[in-house]
Amino acid sequence: MTRRTSSLRAVLVLIVAWAMVVGAGPAAAAGSPATATATPELLRISEVQGSGATVAIAGPVAVEAIVTSLFERDDLLSGFFLQEEDADSDGDPATSEGIFVYCSTACPTDLAVGDGVAVVGVAGEFGGASQINASTGSVTIRSSANDLPTATTLSLPASGSTRAKGTFENVESMVVTFPEKMVVSAYYWLARYGELVLTAGSRPYQFTHRHTPSVTGYAAFLADLATRRIILDDGNSDQNDAINPPQGEDEAYPFPGGGLSSANPFRGGDSITGLGGVMHWAFDAWRIQPVPERFDYTFTADNPRPTAPPEVGGRLRVAGFNVLNYFTTIDDGTPRCGPDGGLGCRGADSEAELGRQRDKIVAAMIAIDAHVLGVVEIENNDSASLADLVAGLNAAAGAGSYAYVDTGAIGGDVIKVGLIYQPE
Repeated sequence: MTRRTSSLRAVLVLIVAWAMVVGAGPAAAAGSPATATATPELLRISEVQGSGATVAIAGPVAVEAIVTSLFERDDLLSGFFLQEEDADSDGDPATSEGIFVYCSTACPTDLAVGDGVAVVGVAGEFGGASQINASTGSVTIRSSANDLPTATTLSLPASGSTRAKGTFENVESMVVTFPEKMVVSAYYWLARYGELVLTAGSRPYQFTHRHTPSVTGYAAFLADLATRRIILDDGNSDQNDAINPPQGEDEAYPFPGGGLSSANPFRGGDSITGLGGVMHWAFDAWRIQPVPERFDYTFTADNPRPTAPPEVGGRLRVAGFNVLNYFTTIDDGTPRCGPDGGLGCRGADSEAELGRQRDKIVAAMIAIDAHVLGVVEIENNDSASLADLVAGLNAAAGAGSYAYVDTGAIGGDVIKVGLIYQPE
């Protein structure tokens, strides 16, 4: 792309002068009129970023580069990642060629990955990440369908923890790729924040699975693990977006590619090779924001679900089952649960929701067909919740197929453990 011509600089001067007069910034609000001396010069992103932990140039700036990844909030574009085209890289591995642009209502509605844009805004830090705030400036599309900058190749283990700001500071907001195999090692936040934790090489075991307990050994284990993990994010900062979008309709979880479903599953231990995206610092960890226009986020099923448990001998099948807050007391928001009735209820918010919860648990327990089931997170009442669950099992499997150990309330917590068994 032909850039940094005198005509473009003149256009940017006019844009910034207009923005500073119409969208008065702090100086104008204080009574100081905007002047030509405040107009930013067109810079390279690497000049704005510098080689330090924060931006080298804080304040009004103007840059022009390629859009690499879009970032959403409430299903609306709130910002994007911007990176210099290869020809405008400064060639210095210590300075980043990328930056995040926050634009909110100033974002062009038709902005797309591969667009060449001119951005005028205020450079600074937000949450530890460098950005240009263009919400009162401007984002102008100059071209479209440009090639994305060449991805910077990285590898794990990294030189430091992926939860340390300095580890990837030099490639902040740049398109990167990891050529090695990475495995899914945690997916606890997939539903809530659209995150997966990936570990290079193989799925890690708990420290004591392979080592004798040791304070120093455990510390070394955690330090090493922190260099081999990276978060794959979803380019979205909403919480529970998939089940609570603005339009009120459920959305597919972002991973695996195509959306998680019974026909498109993945499991811990499955892998992805050649992971790529934009390196982003947020919530005290480095993460990869997706660029589906360039990279594939399909996982290889290295850990397929077994069709049945392995044969281990013995006479009884015993299983553990987390019923995830199975409460027969409907949660109406009042503190009326627990042995003394002073704790807030959990679980279902309606009888209909309780019915769905019961049906799913019953179907799973019958399919497992364990002779003894140790249940976790069941309501700590006088066995009413256990009795209700067993009644559901017997309605499905036949009268007398299941029974439970009646312990009454245990301790003072709102939940307890319990035992369900097949009497015969």
